[in-house]
Amino acid sequence: MSWKSPFNASVYDLFTREHGIYRWLNRRLVHHARVHEASRVLDLGCGTGATSRACLRVMHRDAELVAIDAAAPMVEVARHDARDPRIDVRVLAGERVADLPGVFDCVVSNAALWLVGDLEAVFAGLERCTTPGARVAFNLPGARVPEVESPIHPFQAAFQDELRAEGAELPAAPPLPLDRFRRLADDHGFDVVHEDTEVYRARQAELIELMRIPAMLDRAAPHLPARRAEAALGRAASRCDPTRSVAVPWCMVVLERAAA
Repeated sequence: MSWKSPFNASVYDLFTREHGIYRWLNRRLVHHARVHEASRVLDLGCGTGATSRACLRVMHRDAELVAIDAAAPMVEVARHDARDPRIDVRVLAGERVADLPGVFDCVVSNAALWLVGDLEAVFAGLERCTTPGARVAFNLPGARVPEVESPIHPFQAAFQDELRAEGAELPAAPPLPLDRFRRLADDHGFDVVHEDTEVYRARQAELIELMRIPAMLDRAAPHLPARRAEAALGRAASRCDPTRSVAVPWCMVVLERAAA
């Protein structure tokens, strides 16, 4: 089931509200992006609106927020929740960010940028639609960043075992080397002004619920029927202590548009 499924959007939205990972990520993203100082903010890959809500809480009353996502069902959920007159939510792929009218002095992208197919197009678009001095803040899962040590958690190992038992071919997630983002930034007029790794402490129960999001489950076993993937997930969960604390690293990257 893809990100463009209405059912997936509802499950995803519920997860972001009931579990702490998105609140934790958003607090850091909004802080590093200096959203409170911005006049016009772009939320790139807004999903169902969790990051937009975090931005609106700190934006001044005359600021504007444009939130975009390629998945119409996700945008529909975000729009339903968007009663603040400062926000404009649109269906738009990240690669087409340059199609937006006006310019931005702040861009945030939470748990989304690496999902965009053409990062070169995204950065070229950001170069065209940001002002000198604009901040662009995004994060990357440490498990995908080669420079970051990220151990396999017991639930992850159990889930992979159960998927293999179902005959699933586990896709290799392409790495997200920081050097790639540094080069893109340099090529398009941005300086890296902040880069670090922070660790989210979660109970394994939260990771299990994350994998119950249909699009996440489909990504883990794209060629396995959903019923069998769900059964494998259930068996893996039963093998693990849901209260066990695990460390989940995330990389935070902040860029600043160079002066013209």
